[in-house]
Amino acid sequence: MNTFLKNPGRTLKKVEAILSAWENLAPEAKFYEMKASELRDEVHSMLKVRERIKTLEIEMVALLQKRVLIDEQCHRKAISVVSGVRGCPEHGPNSPLYAAMGYIPDRSKRAGRPRKNRMTAQ
Repeated sequence: MNTFLKNPGRTLKKVEAILSAWENLAPEAKFYEMKASELRDEVHSMLKVRERIKTLEIEMVALLQKRVLIDEQCHRKAISVVSGVRGCPEHGPNSPLYAAMGYIPDRSKRAGRPRKNRMTAQ
C-alpha cells in the first residue's frame, strides 16, 4: 500500500487496469459487495481530485509570479520613501528615522578606504 501512496499515478493506472478487466470480462459480477459501476465512481473521484490539484498548481504558479511583481513594485516605492527621507530638511540622512529604517547615517560612515597595518601584515 505504501507504494501506491508514494506514486499516485501508478495507483490510478493500476485501478483503471483492474476496472477495465472487470468491465470487459465480468461486467455483471459483484466483488467485495461492489459492482464495477461503483468502482467506476471511485475512479471518477480520483480523477476529479487530480484535476483540482492541477488547477491549484497552476494558480500557485500564477500567484508566485504575482508576488514577485508586487514585491518589486513595493520595494521600488519603499526605496523612494527612503530617498524622500534623505532629502527632507526635517529628517535627512543623519536622522534617527533614517537609521531606524535600517540605513547607516552619513555621520557614522568612515571616509576612505580601510588599510591594513603594513607592519602586522608581514
